[in-house]
Amino acid sequence: SYSLFIQLSRKKRFSFSLKDLKLTRSNLFILLVLIMSAIFFVVYYHGAFKYPYLEDDDPWLHAAGAKYVEEMRTLSFPSQLVNRDFNNCLEPYPPGFDTLMGLLYQLNDNVIWTLKFFNVLLISLVNLFFYFFAKDFLGDKKKAFFSTFIIMIIPCFLSHFIWASTLAILLFFPAFYALGRIDKDSFWMVPAIVSIVGMIMTQMSNPFIFGVFFLVLFTIKSLSHKKLLWKLLLVGALGAIIGLGLFWIPTIAKFGLETAAAGNSISIHDLGSITTKASGGNLIYHWSDFIFAKKVSKMDNPIGIGFILFWLLVFSLLVVFVSWFRNRKSCLKKGDDWKLISVIWLFIAFIGINGNRLPFPMLMPHRWWAIFAIPTALLSTEGFFMLGKLSKRINIPRLFIYVLIILGILITSAYPKYVVETSYWPPGVKWVSQGELAGYLSLNSLPYNTKVFPICSDDMKVLAFDKLAEPWDPSYAAFKDQAFNKTPEELYSWLDSRDYEYMILDTFCVKKFGLNETNKKLLDIASSGKFSLAEKNEGFYLFKI
Repeated sequence: SYSLFIQLSRKKRFSFSLKDLKLTRSNLFILLVLIMSAIFFVVYYHGAFKYPYLEDDDPWLHAAGAKYVEEMRTLSFPSQLVNRDFNNCLEPYPPGFDTLMGLLYQLNDNVIWTLKFFNVLLISLVNLFFYFFAKDFLGDKKKAFFSTFIIMIIPCFLSHFIWASTLAILLFFPAFYALGRIDKDSFWMVPAIVSIVGMIMTQMSNPFIFGVFFLVLFTIKSLSHKKLLWKLLLVGALGAIIGLGLFWIPTIAKFGLETAAAGNSISIHDLGSITTKASGGNLIYHWSDFIFAKKVSKMDNPIGIGFILFWLLVFSLLVVFVSWFRNRKSCLKKGDDWKLISVIWLFIAFIGINGNRLPFPMLMPHRWWAIFAIPTALLSTEGFFMLGKLSKRINIPRLFIYVLIILGILITSAYPKYVVETSYWPPGVKWVSQGELAGYLSLNSLPYNTKVFPICSDDMKVLAFDKLAEPWDPSYAAFKDQAFNKTPEELYSWLDSRDYEYMILDTFCVKKFGLNETNKKLLDIASSGKFSLAEKNEGFYLFKI
């Protein structure tokens, strides 16, 4: 956008004709990336909309957060209601993703569609942003195109799971692209800072990882340029300071350090809380997890890179190391320094994935898989094009070698990813029975923002189906905590005074209070004369007030 602005500002008046549409080699690569991104979008869209509900647990929380932003027109959250189930993705958690989705949700009346569609769109845009970053970083359009192809099909990079990490990782590439252009135009410091601040406002772990990668890039670039690249350092410092000033400092002042940390799944008294407990459990990964991409994998961050791609990466590393062995100074040669940066990034990500093997804490081992995919895609270009060069020596057409490798990658990496991303994913542990889920899906027949009170279940279940509950209201929250123990008359009086039209009793009540107590409460409500049964199945009762 900035480049377009500069071009237009240099012209006295803007004019456009079909003659301006020239298909150059550079434009051809962009066109091909757009086509691949469109295909990618269709696959992910199909997978995301294969089922009418949200998957696992995080997306339901994001739906509640987006609903809060859409209804209340703010991202600020009452401090006395912090760390309740529905607001786990709002303050004191960085609310950037929910704020974006809440703004987009104001354009329609379907939060599930909003989350699914725009999440897939964001992931598809990652591919485009990655190409422009790779083109500048690698200094070669062909390599950038191939690395973009790899980032699209590598199984361990960004599933269609809905969470804040998607937006945080997307911002890596505009940030790195802008950093690479600062030497040519200092104004690129502005989009670089904005991208860094955006990461800090969106999620916690990925901005830290970006910071590590940024320090590697800054150090190697300074060495290869034989001067301190102070503008890069200034951008990093300003981005961190502004991000801390806009979010973390006010958040800690508002909630306190311990509460703010707890809102981000961290205990300040237990350093291990930011490692294995926060992501992926205590999993220990083996070489087979890297080599083979499975057709059943984790929803939030699938693992593996695929058989052919794994060995292509190994060959690429050999090519890089041999070139360094022959000329040790080449690793810091200006224009080739990206190889050393990428190797260090790869090593850091590999250590991150295997964090549970280490004697010291490592930040969220499971989430490093998506990060590992980035240097894998960049470095694989070396082996790919070297194999093309070697094919000449053995009189095999270069095109034949390229097609063979790409087919192998499609079969062993892209196909398993396709299977995972188009499978039916479960709705998460918050749902006790299929009947309960089916009952909440039936709420779609009610008008938008109909006020519905779930007596036992989390309010996010109501909010995610575009109906209205008020968990952000302290008086509502206080009543909800005691609602199951209230008499039918007390329930009716309070709900009627708040203009609620429906009340839900579901199998989540059995989980919380037991079968006998739930059946007793059900009979009391049904026989009170204050409620009429509007919908029911084996796990869900919808009463009209």
